[in-house]
Order: sequence, then C-alpha cells, then structure tokens
Amino acid sequence: MPDVVVSSDAPRARRTAEIVVADDAWPLQVEPDVYEASPARLAALLERLPEGARTALLVCHEPGASGLAVALAGPSRDDEAARRRARVMAGLGTAEAAVLQVDGTWDDLTAAAAELADVLTP
Repeated sequence: MPDVVVSSDAPRARRTAEIVVADDAWPLQVEPDVYEASPARLAALLERLPEGARTALLVCHEPGASGLAVALAGPSRDDEAARRRARVMAGLGTAEAAVLQVDGTWDDLTAAAAELADVLTP
C-alpha cells in the first residue's frame, strides 16, 4: 500500500488517482509539475517525498513515466527483467504501471538503482 500518492493536476490523471485512493485515505498530493514532466523532473519530485514514505504511487504521463522507469531500472542480465524493461521502453499505455523496487531512501535514487519488478496492465 502506498504511503503517498502523487498525481499530475491534469483532470484525467487526478481522477485516476482519486479512484485509486478511494476509501483507503492514502495521502494524495496533486503536483502541477508532474504534467508533461521529463524523467529528470519526475525523479526530482520523488527525491522530495516525505522521509517516512517507503512506498509511493506516481500518477503521471507518457513519455515521462516510461522514461523514468527505464532510467531507474537500468539494464538487466535477467531475461525476464530485460523483457519487462523492453516492454516499458516501448511506452506505457493508459492505466499501465511500472513497479520499481529501490533499496535505500528517495535521496538515493540514481540511474539503474532500482529493479523493475513488474508491469501492471488494466
């Protein structure tokens, strides 16, 4: 479960975030900087997440979403992880999600520091 949900202020993204949060009362943070953000700008936003937040959900847009996921995951020798990365490199579709696992804090985010654990589709 996410400790924080960060969403673009675009109506469709915000509505998606509200649906996901629903009755679970996860903290929802609406950020205008997410709209049309580059992977670098999205990474900078993640670095500013609250220190206690261990799990975050970022509701954002393409091509920034897939660009961020690919940059953070980096290449892998594992065949399945390489397939997931290739899938994300092709771009995420509407309501798809890249699930990344990172050891450390949000400040530790660097290129290839994460594992692309899954790609979720609706």
